[in-house]
Amino acid sequence: RFQWSPLLLKAVYAYRYARLRLKRINGIQVTEKALQYHQVQASISEETHRDLDAVEKIVTFLREAKAKMKEQQQRHAELRKEYVEGLAEAIVMKRFPTSDEGTSFFNDQKAKQLKALSNRESSRAMHSKIRHALNRRQGRGTTRVDVPDPKDQFSPDGTSYGDPNDPKK
Repeated sequence: RFQWSPLLLKAVYAYRYARLRLKRINGIQVTEKALQYHQVQASISEETHRDLDAVEKIVTFLREAKAKMKEQQQRHAELRKEYVEGLAEAIVMKRFPTSDEGTSFFNDQKAKQLKALSNRESSRAMHSKIRHALNRRQGRGTTRVDVPDPKDQFSPDGTSYGDPNDPKK
């Protein structure tokens, strides 16, 4: 539903952390490991963790976290674009450590990297749609779709390409 970005993920973990804290304070058993995991993923400081000691504080934190998460979800495409641009810049910096930011060479390489990442993302989205249309939701990604041409079943020298009705032959 929403395009992935680190900021959106952090907002989701903050919301989940607040819900877990509320459950714990209401007497529902929540493991310390789960709380710590969500705290680290949301980048919540130890000081903030200690300050959330009353129901009112936790509810306020939960409402703020939910509002922030909703705001991030509305901006998910923009956040994804910023993330991909930063990723392209980091890839260029890694490949060409001596090039300076702002030079024409750097900008050209960044544009090429952005185009490559954009093509990969659109290809991934297309394959996801194909996988959904074919009802293949077993977890494996769809990387290629073979569509047989019933008119072209033989090579020019007469050998058979196989039977489109039986792909194992």
